[in-house]
Amino acid sequence: MKMRMMLLMAVFLCAAGRGAVAQSQLPYGYEVVDKEKYVWLCAKGKKALTLTQKADIVDGLKQITGRFEKLYGLEHEIMRVGANGGLFKDMRRDPAILVVFPNLEEFQEWVGDAGVGGITVHLSRRLNLVGVPLEDGKITPETWHVLWHEFSHVYFHHYLALGGPIWLNEGLAEYFGVQNPHTRDNPAKNYQTMLAHLRKRRDDGAATPISALLGLPQSKFTRQHYDEAWLLVHMLMTEATSQLNDLMTLLTSMEADAWDGREGIERDLRTLARAVLEEVFGGTEALQRAWDKHLEAVLTNPDRTPRCNHPLRPAPKDPTRPSIDARLVGTAKTVEIDGVDYKARRPKGSVTYRASRPGTVRVTIQVGFANGRWSSDEWILVDSQTMKQGQKLEFKEIHIPAYEGGKTARLWVEWTPEGGGTYKTAKEWSFK
Repeated sequence: MKMRMMLLMAVFLCAAGRGAVAQSQLPYGYEVVDKEKYVWLCAKGKKALTLTQKADIVDGLKQITGRFEKLYGLEHEIMRVGANGGLFKDMRRDPAILVVFPNLEEFQEWVGDAGVGGITVHLSRRLNLVGVPLEDGKITPETWHVLWHEFSHVYFHHYLALGGPIWLNEGLAEYFGVQNPHTRDNPAKNYQTMLAHLRKRRDDGAATPISALLGLPQSKFTRQHYDEAWLLVHMLMTEATSQLNDLMTLLTSMEADAWDGREGIERDLRTLARAVLEEVFGGTEALQRAWDKHLEAVLTNPDRTPRCNHPLRPAPKDPTRPSIDARLVGTAKTVEIDGVDYKARRPKGSVTYRASRPGTVRVTIQVGFANGRWSSDEWILVDSQTMKQGQKLEFKEIHIPAYEGGKTARLWVEWTPEGGGTYKTAKEWSFK
């Protein structure tokens, strides 16, 4: 019971910043006792951890940071918290912090003071602080399960600031909680519990259909779904690694274009992930059959990595960002701005809508000055047109000024799929 409580109550707390600001978030009497790159190890005084415990934890943090840096292609001195531009205007960088408590009681007190209420919870989307208690003063397989699970969340949010689809976020965390160097040969007790739950739901016919699992928002994600998400990610990590990597790239590409409407963007990320997996496995029913087959293989022999050899297709390439076919051409005309005539350029080209759901598209263009600034004026090339997948629209016939000393033009494409978020992407040219 104590182990289950420890696993259920492992939490993140958001640190407010670097240096003294970050340290002010620590429980009273706790301090930084060691560092591994950008991860601070904190405990209740310099002697709270034995030399062996501290060495074991620091060595474990090296393996954790190394694994996740390789997975996500990261190499930073500190963790990104938030993101740049558009929807994420308050980007900052914080250290990642691990607070090790000497026992469950002190951890519970800290959790209560933080208002967590004794359950696994994310207090903020900007997560970079992990708290974990020792069991009877020892580092156990359950401790390592918690550390790998929770730092998976830290890195996942570093990679995808919105957290991505909840099944992928929690599935990866559970995957690394189980499949890591510290628990692979000595599993935490909850691994067998998870397998028992999966077996019972299979026998009772109560498993969540994969199509439903892929569409769940965080607010409807339950304990049952953690186990099922683990199995789905386990299947992808062992049998569709390259396609999973492509999916992660597509999700980050979509988030990089995100501009407004957080709830809609989260829905779009789930929709994209489902569409990619269904394409890879050959449809909804084929994906469900693959999951069922993988479940049987895992339950039959949990100690063996199953290879079911599912027929797989490549992941689609960037299926949501509109295609831009555009160029600037010279013209004999001039454009008058504030009584001054400027040589004109004419944008020619088109935009092709790619999202699966219809949406509105707006295309504008700005002109750059020699000092690096951009014109406050925008010229409209496509004015909030409703478009369907594959539809192509030619730009309006307009002329823009090539300001004296100006060298560039920037074209903005903004699109909002029905029921989704708003996205923007840009393309720049040099005047010739």
